[in-house]
Amino acid sequence: MSATEINIFDEDTARRVWEERRQRVADAEPGETVDFSDMEFSDDPADQYFRRVEFSAIADFTGSIFRNGNVFGEAIFHEEAIFNNAIFKEKSDFPNVVFEDKVSFDETIFSEAVGFHSNFQNRVFFERAIFQRDALFGDPAGSYLENIPRFKFGFSVSFEHAEFKSAASFDNLDFDGDVSFKSTKFCYWTEFNGLVFNGQVSFEDAYFLRCIDSRDKRRNLVRFDNVTFDQKATFWNCQFDCIAKFTNNFFGDQADFRKVSFQKKAFFDRDNEFHDRLFLDKSYKSFSRPKDAILPYRIAKQTAHRDADSRWEGIYHYQEQCATNKVNRQKSIWKFWEKEFWWGEKSPLLNYGEWIIGRKIFGYGEKSLRPLLVGAIVILFYAAIFFGVGGINYGSLPVNKPVPAEPNQLTFEAAKYPPVEYFSEDELRRDWSYAGNCLYFSVVTFTTLGYGDFQPASGIPRLLSSSEAVLGACLMAMFVVSLSRKFVR
Repeated sequence: MSATEINIFDEDTARRVWEERRQRVADAEPGETVDFSDMEFSDDPADQYFRRVEFSAIADFTGSIFRNGNVFGEAIFHEEAIFNNAIFKEKSDFPNVVFEDKVSFDETIFSEAVGFHSNFQNRVFFERAIFQRDALFGDPAGSYLENIPRFKFGFSVSFEHAEFKSAASFDNLDFDGDVSFKSTKFCYWTEFNGLVFNGQVSFEDAYFLRCIDSRDKRRNLVRFDNVTFDQKATFWNCQFDCIAKFTNNFFGDQADFRKVSFQKKAFFDRDNEFHDRLFLDKSYKSFSRPKDAILPYRIAKQTAHRDADSRWEGIYHYQEQCATNKVNRQKSIWKFWEKEFWWGEKSPLLNYGEWIIGRKIFGYGEKSLRPLLVGAIVILFYAAIFFGVGGINYGSLPVNKPVPAEPNQLTFEAAKYPPVEYFSEDELRRDWSYAGNCLYFSVVTFTTLGYGDFQPASGIPRLLSSSEAVLGACLMAMFVVSLSRKFVR
């Protein structure tokens, strides 16, 4: 019976209507469906609606409109409860309600604040539900509820594609099954305190938006405090446009934060405990502030080392060092008359020197091919300079040029030791093989072999060859260190 068929705003009629509905609930057999779909429940206080009512049959409230928020106080649903597409116009509460079977709030609209201080003993669905005001799950500190046992969700819970347009609080709850917040939007202050996730929990593609109204600082905050994740916790591709805090949490299984974007401050407290792997993105730039990335990547490196995963350990070590160097470069003091300009943590000379040598060239010991690549560039660069300035001469091994002579003029000694003549520099430069000789000389100098068949010309070429030898020794040492580091680990 719909709201258009009977006037429920009259007190006498309201009493009669709700008595009939209650009698229908009492007379229903298990497995039957008591249909309350498309009904409109007024805010007339003449009746207590379904408070303390036991539903032995399936209760279908699809499309119903609730103008009174406290309709189901201490009710018990032994069978499935369906609230799909329902609308709750006023502040709603489900105090100490027990749902023994599946309950569904798919695409339900809560126009005002709503509280679920209930025990869910089977699967729960809030898919595509819209919470336009505060949503409170569990029992927060300072709640008006007293002497009520800890609430829990007995089986899996789904908030997929739901939207919380105001504050959302999940406090002191037990989730015995898997929980999904996939593609859920949190538009306001969100809090997860004292929760226990006994199953897997997923925040994949969830979106924590930044509230434009900044009068209350809590509105730009999502907090995970004292949360227990017994099984895998997934934050894959999750986006935090507000401040994110993870403090004193326990992760018993993998914690996956890959592809996560922290657009504001992100705090990972040292008291977080990871018994398995912490996975982060391959770039520390997923954190908007480099200093927020240092500790998480250090923890991720430690968990990878504990798991003997040298590949990810190297990746996290590199990102940790990159973030640390970025922070130090941001703190650099560009006042050359101060001591810290030349030495110390704020020295731009040291910080940018580390950025060029330690990061770009050496790769903090994790990029073995970089020294070889830089070495090849150095060899070609010096070879081009030697070719341009004519910087090499033949050394101790002469190049013979036969001298025509009459046979009858040759003595035995002359025949045994023919005359020797060296190429002049002009003749050497005109030789097409000169470029190849320059490249060869550059390689020999870089590797500090020094065969002696070529020598640098006097002056600037000698300085160039000396500097190339020093660079070659350093780059070769970097390559050997980084390569041995990988194999030893």
